[in-house]
Order: sequence, then C-alpha cells, then structure tokens
Amino acid sequence: MNIEKVNSIAHQLTEDFQKTNLLNLFQKLISTLSQVVSQPNQPQHQTSLSAIKGQLYDAIDASIVNTMAPSWFEAVNLLKQDVLLGNDLRNKIDAIFADNTITPASAQEELQQLFNSTSEIQKGLQNLVAGLDLLDIEEDVLADDEYEISTLIPRKEIDNTVKGLSKELSEFDFILKHLNELLGKDSEKYTLRTLSTTDPLISVIAGINLAVLLGRIVSWVLDQYKKILEIKKLRKELQNNELPEDILEGIKDYCDKVMTDKIDEFVKQLEREYKSIRDAGRKNEIMNGVRISINKIANRIDSGFNYEVRMPVLEEPDLEDYEETPEVDPKIVDLQKYRDTLQYRKTTDDRILSLPEKNINPDKK
Repeated sequence: MNIEKVNSIAHQLTEDFQKTNLLNLFQKLISTLSQVVSQPNQPQHQTSLSAIKGQLYDAIDASIVNTMAPSWFEAVNLLKQDVLLGNDLRNKIDAIFADNTITPASAQEELQQLFNSTSEIQKGLQNLVAGLDLLDIEEDVLADDEYEISTLIPRKEIDNTVKGLSKELSEFDFILKHLNELLGKDSEKYTLRTLSTTDPLISVIAGINLAVLLGRIVSWVLDQYKKILEIKKLRKELQNNELPEDILEGIKDYCDKVMTDKIDEFVKQLEREYKSIRDAGRKNEIMNGVRISINKIANRIDSGFNYEVRMPVLEEPDLEDYEETPEVDPKIVDLQKYRDTLQYRKTTDDRILSLPEKNINPDKK
C-alpha cells in the first residue's frame, strides 16, 4: 500500500477519534464502573453506568471504521495487529460485561486494559500523522470527478506468483469490461491507478456510472452470500464429523444452484433496466458476459476477495448561497449506499461455490 493512502487512513482515524469523543466516553465508563464496584448498593451508579455505556455505543456506531473500505481496514491491521475499533471494539466491551456479570471488579480491570490499548492506537496515529506531515507526504485524495474501484486479493489465491497476479488482473479487467458494456452509451474508460502488495490491491479510476454499477452488483452478491456463508459453516462442522464426501459435495451443488438461480433473476432485472442495446444478438452476448462477471465476483468473494468503491470527499454546501437546499445527484446517493455495504469480510476454510466462469447459455442449463 502506498504511503499516501496510509497517510489518508491515519488522518481519517485521528479525526474520527476526535469527532466521536471515544476515549473520553470510554474513560467515563470505567470511572462509573469503579463507583459501582466501590458502592454496589447505590442504584444511581448502575443507572449512570447504563447511560454512559449507551453514549459510548452511540459514538462507536457513528465511527467511520464500521464502513471502512476493505483495503483500508487491512492497512490498519498492518500498522498494528489485532486492532479493535468500531463494531469490534463494541463487541469486545459487550463480551467483557457479559463474562463478568457478578464480578464487576474484573470487568473494570479488563476494560482498563482495553482502554489503554485503544489509547495507544490513537497516540500512534497522531505520531504517524505528525511524522508524515513533517515529511510533506500528501494524502491519497480523489479529484472531484474521480471514482476508485478496487479489488483486494488474498495472497494465497495467486500462489505468490507473477503468473497468478497476472491472471487476476485479467479477471478484474474482464469484469469491468463487461459491466462497462452493459452501460451502453453511458460506458466509461477506466485506468489503472495503483497496484499494491502484501495482499495485492488493484485499483482503477473510473467514472461514476461504472462505480455505481459495480457497487450495486457486489452489494447484491454479498447480500445473497449471507445464506451461503451459513451453509458453508454448517458444511465445515459436518466435515469435521467425517460425513461422507458425497453428502458434502451435495451441499456444494445445492449452494451453486441457489446462487445460480438468484443470479439468473438478477441478470434479467439488469437486462430490463439497461435498454440501450437494441441488437438482440449483441444483447445476449453482453448479458452472458455480465452473468459470467457476477459468477466471478461471487466465486472470489467466497475465496476471500474483497471489492470496494471509493468516491471523492464531498464538500458541505454553504446553504446561504442557495435559495433552496441543493439536490444531491441520485448517483452519488446510490454510490454512498453501496460503498457502505461493502464492509470488510474475510471468509475462512475452503470455498463452497464453483460457479461457471466460461461462456454460459442460460437456455441449456
């Protein structure tokens, strides 16, 4: 990951700590719990504890970490392993209280340790920002008309080889090319922006139409995949219990059929919406490419790939300059919605989907 992107992440997280007032609320939670420990018979302390916990959780819910792009979340973990921020932090606090319902003193001790580590993260980010600013390192900022589309590739999926990386570059280009063809007259050029290592990250600059379409499709696939993920976990348990291989394969076949049927319905919906392609033969060719692209996306999400879209930071308009509140471009609204659903997701164990990635004739399935 390039240093400019790291600088952007550090700046945004530092600002997020300030905006949410996270550490102050966390410290108040521990102080109030201390009063509960020292004066357990005073009900007002328990009431105050519940109130401050609610305020802390509201702050955590408002954190940008909860909608952070996959590659950005990966970068945070590179800066410091096992970072707990956003929903992960809330879940840890919940677990501490749940595990120590009758031993609040133990909960206080564990929360203090968690606070200390969270405080260290903030200080580390502040020092990083100061150091990079001193070196005049710029932030990774998109121009007003630039939209970034990226895929984060698990290193194991390319076997640590140039050939493997080259293949995935071609697959990503296939997906973007065929989605772009679906846009018809609204199709847009896309160009390589960054290629980073560790877990390889491929980013391209595109127009808003392609960014919205990819964001919509990936968001839809992730929503469908939730059911598959539950079956995948169940299959792993059955595998651990040494069920026969034919039964396990039957589960995989079932998942493929469920996903295929859903994708067929979604492709028909897209075909109804995008009507700019009039030639029947050409339309069939394009929709077949779109279907294969969605299959590729689903297979890769199952293997631990992540996709993301990023948009430029929008300036808040000065309402005094307008007689009426200015309208926001609906495409911007859609892109923000899709962007926030592409949360970091890391699957485990073997893949369960094997959707076809070659030419498909939907009438001969």
